[in-house]
Amino acid sequence: MLTRGISEKAPTAHYGQHAMTFHRISPQLASLYRLFLRGTSVAVLNSNSAKKDIRILYRPIFEEAAQTEVRLSQESNPRARLHLEKWLRAWNKRGMFFVHMLSL
Repeated sequence: MLTRGISEKAPTAHYGQHAMTFHRISPQLASLYRLFLRGTSVAVLNSNSAKKDIRILYRPIFEEAAQTEVRLSQESNPRARLHLEKWLRAWNKRGMFFVHMLSL
């Protein structure tokens, strides 16, 4: 399930022409997102329409990770925290694999 709708009052990070709104995301997630944006730009030979389409497709995935980080920082239930930590570890592995594949 992909979630959307991060608060409109949250700060915005601008990377190129694309912005990602977030609450206290980790530097690792921000870096991964920047690498993703750079990699997709190169992968489609800087075609603006292709970059836009790819970013629209993948942005909800990064937003879900950002929201999960926020929920984890606010969660007090140990069992729920464990579940969120496990989800983020799996997401990080997939994210790093994806960025690695873009670099080939």
